[in-house]
Amino acid sequence: GRATCSTRRCLITTAFTTSDTLVGPQASTTISGVATTTNGAVTDWDEQMFSEVYGYPSCVELHRNRLLFAGHATAPNYLIASALGNLYNHNVGDGSDGDAILESIGDDAASRIVQLHSAEQLLVATDHGPYYVPESATAPFRPSSIAFFPFGSPQPITESVQPLPFDNGVLFLS
Repeated sequence: GRATCSTRRCLITTAFTTSDTLVGPQASTTISGVATTTNGAVTDWDEQMFSEVYGYPSCVELHRNRLLFAGHATAPNYLIASALGNLYNHNVGDGSDGDAILESIGDDAASRIVQLHSAEQLLVATDHGPYYVPESATAPFRPSSIAFFPFGSPQPITESVQPLPFDNGVLFLS
């Protein structure tokens, strides 16, 4: 048989037989029996997005009791936010208000998020220009109502543009 293993799980790609030997970091063992049932399909699965294989996000921010990531190599125009009040939970769930967020900017012109800023609203700087996520007491920052709106002129923002916090906003100086 063949299995691909990480430190936490194995993915079996072909079936084992009783003549196979399973070798691990501590010991090895010969397969003594093979199940005759097949695995059922599951909808609960995960794959690590942040890793040496897939890369890491280029920007991070805390906003409204959520940990935000953006500018990932394989999803450059996506905002990734933790579940409400749980900075280590990034399970998207069914879109309930407390769930984590995985959302695209939704504008083909903005191909990459380069900076995030927590101000009165969440400010998202992209290679196409700045966007904001509207928030209010009746429409807080949550998965069911997140939207990205451009503001100002579409001036590309790069990592070299230094942000300067100013009166619940940000000035971008180059």
